[in-house]
Amino acid sequence: MRNGITPNIPQLNTLNGQDPIIIAHRGASGSLPENTLAGFRLALEQGADFIEIDYVMTKDGVPIVRHEPLLNKTTNILDRPEFSDRKTTKIIDGVEVTGFFAEDFILKEIKTLRARQPRPERSDEFDDLYEIPTMAEVIRLVKDFAVETNQQVGIVHELKHNSYFDSIGLNVEEAVARVLIEEEFTNPEQNIIQTFEIAPLICLDREIMPEAGIDLPLHQLTGAATEDCSPGFSFPYDIVDNFSNPDFTPEDARAVYGDLVDIIDLDAETGYGDLLVLPEFYQFVSTYAEAINPWKNTILLRESLEEPFDGDGDGNTEIRTQLTGEVFSLIELAHDAGLLVHVYTLRDEERYLTLNPDSTVQTPEQEAEDLFRLGADGLIGDFPETINLVRDRSFS
Repeated sequence: MRNGITPNIPQLNTLNGQDPIIIAHRGASGSLPENTLAGFRLALEQGADFIEIDYVMTKDGVPIVRHEPLLNKTTNILDRPEFSDRKTTKIIDGVEVTGFFAEDFILKEIKTLRARQPRPERSDEFDDLYEIPTMAEVIRLVKDFAVETNQQVGIVHELKHNSYFDSIGLNVEEAVARVLIEEEFTNPEQNIIQTFEIAPLICLDREIMPEAGIDLPLHQLTGAATEDCSPGFSFPYDIVDNFSNPDFTPEDARAVYGDLVDIIDLDAETGYGDLLVLPEFYQFVSTYAEAINPWKNTILLRESLEEPFDGDGDGNTEIRTQLTGEVFSLIELAHDAGLLVHVYTLRDEERYLTLNPDSTVQTPEQEAEDLFRLGADGLIGDFPETINLVRDRSFS
């Protein structure tokens, strides 16, 4: 813990007055292809306290590190004609998707693939250099880094598409708990488990972790509070899935969601926006989780620009929003319920920035400072080095 603070942020507004932490989103994913061992190592070298990694499942039940089951954009699968017969169309979280999916390959086959940069604005010079890692391999990397540097660092384990994987007999929560035990990596100070769905975290807290003999911090991710960006990002899909099922009874709802059914009339259209305005929701989350981790746009409210803006003078108009000056009190509501708040996703490139209310560009550093000032307990970003510089400057 560092002593003293600079005048930049004269008062720590974190939950317990502690310094905020830095979580590298899919590793140092602004510099290297996301979810690769090289990217995770670089993130730790750049000062990240935790690396955030995403898990999907292979056909033989192994958690591997990809952001989604679709392999088309993040691997070289399209250049592998021997796998052409695996192309198929599926419904995942209510959306029809065509391509190649992790759960249709065994681990041995996945290991023949190589990672690629999925974002066109980022360099592809590292494409096809790195394998697709397993959860176990990332744990070993973190252990090795800790031994080499004498620093305790940790992993944020993000479980993807829980309901979908459970529906095909590949329960990601149980698989992750199993690997943590097999790798003897169960220190609560080095592990966080998070997901956007609600029921899987409750199940982890009440059934899976107690039965496995582990007790790790759980964090509730939340998506957009409106439908302005993407409907699939605005709803906890387990609620959509369960309440779209005509056989899901009120008794089932209470068994799965407990007191949440008394806080709000749940149905298939219940979104994060409906939940996040309710102080009682935060109290409910605190019964099974230690944090609520929101999208940054939920806190620093913004509106669309009539015309995109060129923020760096390169001739490309990439900034499309402007801060209104309004701040939604999510951090205060969460802290009142005893919950930490880790905010995602901070990125340095112009297309991910916004304008300040005075029409100047909010720089990546200013964005981090603004969220630190509001009391964020952690920031999740693609460029951990940027956030680390701001933290060091603000809390030296």
